[in-house]
Amino acid sequence: PSLLLEPQRTNLFQYSEQFDNAAWTKGNETVTSNATTSPDNYTNADFLVPTATNGLHSCIQPVGISSGTYTLSVFAKQGGYKNLLVWLDGHSGGVGVNLDTLSVFRNENNSGYKIEEYGDGWIRISVTCAISVSSPPNFYIYDNSSTPQISFAGNATSGIYLWGAQVESGAYATSYIPTL
Repeated sequence: PSLLLEPQRTNLFQYSEQFDNAAWTKGNETVTSNATTSPDNYTNADFLVPTATNGLHSCIQPVGISSGTYTLSVFAKQGGYKNLLVWLDGHSGGVGVNLDTLSVFRNENNSGYKIEEYGDGWIRISVTCAISVSSPPNFYIYDNSSTPQISFAGNATSGIYLWGAQVESGAYATSYIPTL
């Protein structure tokens, strides 16, 4: 037996496992719910697929966070696309990760990030930012080019699996807190 000692935190996202819910605003993406097995061994991870529209492909939940230190995290798995940006829009900060090589392709205005492997291709990406402006958390899918581009036309079939989004006040990610 062991003890998990963490501070008490609150996940500010609603529907943290349900990216198909209306609480999440999709930009040029479609979502298939319960498309694959998540890190908790249930078939409850969603598949986000960029549309063929040339532009940004994003998923955002406009939670009101401002003035403080926040950590944004999500579990991700490639499903044809491999580049994901975990970003705080108003702050213009976050981290972009290649889910295949675990390399970072974008790293701006943050206090640190962490990339953790969870098996079966699942990666937990967390990024911490000290912000002073309203900053909606956003997940952007980038294309698969060797220099990842944020604006592109998807093929409407490939995407990225997401599960367990979390945004919390604090300087590091705690254990995942589901909000259903």
